[in-house]
This record gives sequence, C-alpha cells and structure tokens, in this order.
Amino acid sequence: MINWSNTSNFLIAAFYGLCAIFSFLFIFDAYNHAGQGIVMFRNVDDSTNIVDEADRKNRYSGIFVGFDEACVTKDGASSVSYNDCYKLTPSQDRDLHIIVPITWILLGFVVAHYVLKYVHERDSFPGLFENKYFKVIAFFLFAGPIALFIVSVIWWEYFIQRSQTIVPYKNGEDDHVLNSGGKGAAEFNSVADSYKDTEYWGSGMTSYVWLLLIGQLLQALACIMVLVRNIVMKDDKTFLSFFSIDKEAFGDKLKDIFSSASVGAPVDAAAKKPETKAATQAQVTSVYANRRVTNGIHF
Repeated sequence: MINWSNTSNFLIAAFYGLCAIFSFLFIFDAYNHAGQGIVMFRNVDDSTNIVDEADRKNRYSGIFVGFDEACVTKDGASSVSYNDCYKLTPSQDRDLHIIVPITWILLGFVVAHYVLKYVHERDSFPGLFENKYFKVIAFFLFAGPIALFIVSVIWWEYFIQRSQTIVPYKNGEDDHVLNSGGKGAAEFNSVADSYKDTEYWGSGMTSYVWLLLIGQLLQALACIMVLVRNIVMKDDKTFLSFFSIDKEAFGDKLKDIFSSASVGAPVDAAAKKPETKAATQAQVTSVYANRRVTNGIHF
C-alpha cells in the first residue's frame, strides 16, 4: 500500500533536485559563448533577408545572445569569418533586467531549501523550527518561488516574442546595453532581428530555456505540496496561522523513512516453518556414525 506521506517527501526532494540541475545547466549555457544562449536564431535566405521556412527548423549559429555577451559572425579578410562580440549589460535591457535577477533568486531558493532539509535531517538546530519568527520566514521561502515562477514565465514571454533582439531599457541609451564602441544596439539588431524566432512555447525557445522553466515549475509544485501539507496538518486552522510553517510540514526525515522500511522488510514465509527450516539446514553427522562394529569393538 502506498504511503502518500513518504511519497510526497520523495517527490519534493526530487523536484528541488531537478530544479537545481536544470537551473545550473541553463546558467552554464547562458554564459557559454559556444552554446545556444537565451535566444533562438533560425536560418533565413540571406539574399532576400526573409525567413527560409523550408530551413526554419535548423538553428542559425552565426549569432549568439547570452546573459553577458552578444556576438555576430562576420566575414573578415580573405573570407575568414570571425566573431564580433560585445559585452551585454542585462540591467539595461527592457526584459533581461527582470529575467536575470529572478533566475538567480529562484536558484537561491533551491539552495535555501536544501539547507533547510539538511538542518531538518540532522537536527542541527532543534529549536529553529519551533521559533515563531522562523515559521513566518519559512512561509515566504515556500510562497516566494510560486509567485516568482509566474513572473518568470510572463517576462520570458515578453522577451522571446519581441521582434527586436536587443531592446534598451531606456530610449536613447543603446550604448549602455551593448559595449559596442558607440554603435549601439540598433546595428546589432539590423543583423540579428531577421534571424530571431519569436514563437513562445515552441521553436523560439532554446532547449536550455525549456529546461529552466520546467525546473522552476517543479520547484513551484514542491512548494505548493509543502504549503498544502502545512495547512492539512495544522491543529489551529485560523487565517493567520496559514502564514507560518510548522515543523510537521517538512515531513518525516528521509533517514527515518529508509530505516523503517528496512526494519519492516518482508520475511520469507518458508523460513518460519520449523520443518522447512530443518530441511534446509546442513545435516551434521557424528564422526562415529560410520565406524564398523565387530565383536563389540568399535573401529
């Protein structure tokens, strides 16, 4: 029979773990200039500068936009191509100035949840979970990722669906977005915009953006499970009590769950029967059993 309490403990731990893995994979790619970055660029017909629908499924790797750099491939002397990269300042972009800090904050929540789980498992600070101030802080630690996930989804939609690759947060301050020697974002956009895929929840999202949002969703679901368990297990179900997290909401310790499972392991039914047990035991024969007896003398 399924123990739903134990199952929820495993799911919560697994969801946080997947969120951490997916988030770190995204962060690595967002700062990896040889990766996909955060914008999906598709092939276009360079002669007409129009999207080549027949080849739209293939990624165009000549442009890169990440969390800290924007690059475009250009033809140099003797037709040798090179990457012309500019430093990107996310805080000066219209949508990235929200997306970047939210991404890091949500990753910070994952770390905080694992620290709490570690403290809970080891009973490092027994009185911490009974402290009334900590209970209120813990509520925001679990409610925060849910709210921020919604904000993250909305702003990623704005970012992906916009037709311009780089959008200055303040008009007339293009040079603050890209450190491009005074050329500004307009020149970069003149090359990149035609390649930019603006389809949200589809081809316009890089695989790592997909992973990030899936990980953030799993974190939000884990937090919802904790908050629901907190409400169900409360004795005092007043309105204000919902804004504090009781110790029971953290669930049983995983080490206790594993130990109880091993203690209650099934026993082979055949081993309980004396006749079966006796039959399986090795028969011990006396050293005198096979000796011959002749005229009353033992040999």
